[in-house]
Amino acid sequence: MKTSGHNYVATSNPEKSDAVISHNSHATAYGMIAYWSMYLKQFYTIEFYWSLLKNEPNRIRIQQIAKDAKAADVKLLPPSVNTSKSEFSIDRNVNAIRGSLVDIKSVGVAAAKTIIENQPYKDFFDFVERIDRRKCHKGAVVALAKSGALDDLLPNVKWFVENADKIWPLYNKKPKQFKEEISKSKNLPDYSPEEKTLLSSKVNPLAFGKHPIDAYGDFIKKNLEIKTISMGDDDFYKNNDGKIIYIIGVIVEVKYNQIGDFHTGELPPEEERERMNWGARYANVNIEDLSGKQNRVKFDIDIFDNMRPIIDSGIGTPVVVCCNVNFRFSSIRARYAVDLENLRKKIEDNSSDFNLWEKLIIGKHPVLDVEWKNSEVYRNRVHNIKFEESEYGGTYCGVVNSIKIKIDKNGNEMAFISMCGYDLDLDFVCFYRSWYSLKKEIEVKDLICIALEKQIKRKSVSYFYNGGGVKKIK
Repeated sequence: MKTSGHNYVATSNPEKSDAVISHNSHATAYGMIAYWSMYLKQFYTIEFYWSLLKNEPNRIRIQQIAKDAKAADVKLLPPSVNTSKSEFSIDRNVNAIRGSLVDIKSVGVAAAKTIIENQPYKDFFDFVERIDRRKCHKGAVVALAKSGALDDLLPNVKWFVENADKIWPLYNKKPKQFKEEISKSKNLPDYSPEEKTLLSSKVNPLAFGKHPIDAYGDFIKKNLEIKTISMGDDDFYKNNDGKIIYIIGVIVEVKYNQIGDFHTGELPPEEERERMNWGARYANVNIEDLSGKQNRVKFDIDIFDNMRPIIDSGIGTPVVVCCNVNFRFSSIRARYAVDLENLRKKIEDNSSDFNLWEKLIIGKHPVLDVEWKNSEVYRNRVHNIKFEESEYGGTYCGVVNSIKIKIDKNGNEMAFISMCGYDLDLDFVCFYRSWYSLKKEIEVKDLICIALEKQIKRKSVSYFYNGGGVKKIK
């Protein structure tokens, strides 16, 4: 393509109508922007990341920028009533980027404005005295305390949060008692660092500092009877191919779909649609673990309904996910998931009302509640010792995790069934000849003993049900 007065670079044959054309000045402009950006990132690192955070409206993108900033050794700190502004700001006293006041739930623009206008504050009493308490009310002050924005002023954050309802009215009625009560709290137990992180994450999703899962560190060590895998490993898919693993992270994105959404062309015949489970719902959930790595986890049609409450809980929910990994397709398929915060609350309240999936990850598998005949039977049912040692299979004991029904090429029903044992999780295939009778015997969440055939090919192991023994354990 030839155009007078303009400078174009084209392919080797610019006369062709499908030639790729690029404007030199356009490429030069992008090159200059890239050079300036890299220069700022290298020599004005804090200012570079501050400008990105300040001008980015998307919450997930903000979190990604924050992680990149930490990797570049930029200090990111939670909000402070003494230095924070209504937007992200640079705290020159500590050479760090501060979180904004407005991002704290229950602290609006009006409350942030009165705080900023009166900065800095000598102590908590100075803060309460000089702010406009009509704009920055009790609820906003409690939110500030939970977020960590009052850490430099309050002698005991935990005491204040727990007693705010009765202590706040004293400021106007009995100011002397107000000061005395707060001052005395200095000697009482305060939140642990883990509790503070958990508390701040509830009121400020953009709170800087540790990853949200860090708040559950001690809880995970004390209560979860599982081994978790980091998704940050460069060879994550390769090293875990074909394995059933556990990951822990927070939900950062949820997309709902149904089979057929991405179909193009003519509508398949009815028989084909039935075989494909046309219209069945599933979800793709992006989960970020402690490494900062985000991966898409598919909650397929066989578990979608059972896992719907967790899927619907949405962005920010801390979860433990038991899943299958596939290296060839770089995919992760969920088997089941647990809301980590709900589980923490139950254990903290000494509740025994755990659902099946929660029991599995805290070491309370239903197989442990059964009174087995003797120690040998116990070993072979609880730990599936004989089954694992056998080359050909045998009796396996576990909980039915999910049942995925498929239509084979001859139009017959068959099933792919996931099982959760105390030590050994597995998936097995049940072809149509055996499925007709088996589907009358089992349901999801049943504890069963079942005769399975084992086939070992190279490094992979497959399991099949070909009829025979199946027993539901009550």
